[in-house]
Amino acid sequence: MPIVSIIDADSEMLDTLARVIRKGGLQTQTFASGPAFLARTERSRIDCLLVDVNGTEPSDIEWLEKLGAGGFIYPVFVLSVFPKANDIAGIKALGAVVVGKPFNARALIQQICAAVEKSRA
Repeated sequence: MPIVSIIDADSEMLDTLARVIRKGGLQTQTFASGPAFLARTERSRIDCLLVDVNGTEPSDIEWLEKLGAGGFIYPVFVLSVFPKANDIAGIKALGAVVVGKPFNARALIQQICAAVEKSRA
């Protein structure tokens, strides 16, 4: 079963995203920030990264750009209220899939599953 690491500073949204992803049949790991994800001590398998970015917080974008500097090694999905913002364009250029909010949960889960399957091939 694929493992999706979810990052969101908003604890309520983090819990909601985790429930939605688990309801879709995937396992989840949750983190309150990008730096918390990067500093995790347990290096378990990650099949996909789902990040909810705040378009007004530059640090959300900066750590993702650092993570993707050598190319993402697993599918990365970025949720954003501002999916066409210039800051998001840089992440998209690194190979992340940018999903606008609000989003269709079923479609997002299908996209994640397809991306994980493709990355494993």
